Amino acid sequence: MTTNDTPIFKSVEQCLHFSFLLEVLPATYKNRMHVLIKQTRAPSTIYFDGLSALEIRGQCALVRNMVMDTLPKPEADAICAWYGHAATKAKGIYGIRDYSRYEMSTTSEEATLAIACSVYVTGWRRKHLSTRKISKKYGLSQSTVMRDKERIAENARALETYAIEHLTPIFEGRGLIEMAIDH
Repeated sequence: MTTNDTPIFKSVEQCLHFSFLLEVLPATYKNRMHVLIKQTRAPSTIYFDGLSALEIRGQCALVRNMVMDTLPKPEADAICAWYGHAATKAKGIYGIRDYSRYEMSTTSEEATLAIACSVYVTGWRRKHLSTRKISKKYGLSQSTVMRDKERIAENARALETYAIEHLTPIFEGRGLIEMAIDH
């Protein structure tokens, strides 16, 4: 919470996005972190006035800990898979894959992981995990890969929605986000 009781973030999603983004920036590498923080100090929807860079990092670490400590594992995995980076994202993807596994036609460990990764991959990596490439590499039909990918994506969306619903009152109570008007 900031010194004048103004919430730091406008939404749970914004809070999670920034908190997981800050996780991958080294604490000692001030240039990138300070640029990011300075960008948010411009007229913005993130309010860090009165907080030092170390305090901002601390708030973001608390947010990530709340995700891991308060949510059921599948929901935490969905948040980590969507908002996380590097090892945190990988852990979340493994968790979502494991959660969805019994609904999938595909049984191969590697193939199910490739399908799960394809749900979350962005940018240039997307072409390496296309439905066609996965089906060819693992000897699966494209329709099977597409169905399994959709099952994972549906589960992930539902779990993320539940997680946001669970985190909203917690984040509101801690002053991280604005209280909803209908409360």
